[in-house]
Amino acid sequence: FRSRVIEANLKLAFPDKSAAEITALRQRNLCFMIELACDFLQALKHPHRIEQRMLPVVVPEEYPPEQPLLFCIPHLGNWEILARMVPRTGRRCAAVTGVFRSRKLNELMSRSRSSGGIELIPSVGAAAKVRAALQDRKSVGLLIDQNISPKHGGVFVNFFSLPAPTSRLPASLALQLRIPVLAGACIKQEDGNFTLLLQPLP
Repeated sequence: FRSRVIEANLKLAFPDKSAAEITALRQRNLCFMIELACDFLQALKHPHRIEQRMLPVVVPEEYPPEQPLLFCIPHLGNWEILARMVPRTGRRCAAVTGVFRSRKLNELMSRSRSSGGIELIPSVGAAAKVRAALQDRKSVGLLIDQNISPKHGGVFVNFFSLPAPTSRLPASLALQLRIPVLAGACIKQEDGNFTLLLQPLP
């Protein structure tokens, strides 16, 4: 099922690519997901090994440590390792996380994601808690490429020529509280080290 979803999305994103090129990209995507899972498991069992591979985090100079920030995180790079890197910005941080049906999986993911010192905010009813965290001068991360329906505060945007629902919470809070918004991704380099890329959004 996942393989079919990946292929359908790749055809939308790259309509000019041949069937062979789409198949090759799909295989690369599946290999990436396996590697991501292996890095996640290593971070659970041998966190010091992952930490040794995290490069120093640099935040643009115009954002002092006491300035709360909104991090809009896509599912790009290794978002699980990113949860360990963001606190290295020298900020108190929180992140909105999904809740799994399995209690054991919830415990496992929560332990991993909070191990770097990040506070976890459950996605159900998160808006008020995100606002409170920002007002408490904490920076907050949100996985932005989520299916948030309009009845839950989402809005449809044009994504690869298709209407896709996403959250308007970051934009709303940024305007109301005058909080800077940055896109972020944790990228694994060819040498196996992880770097955190941050890009201010207009």
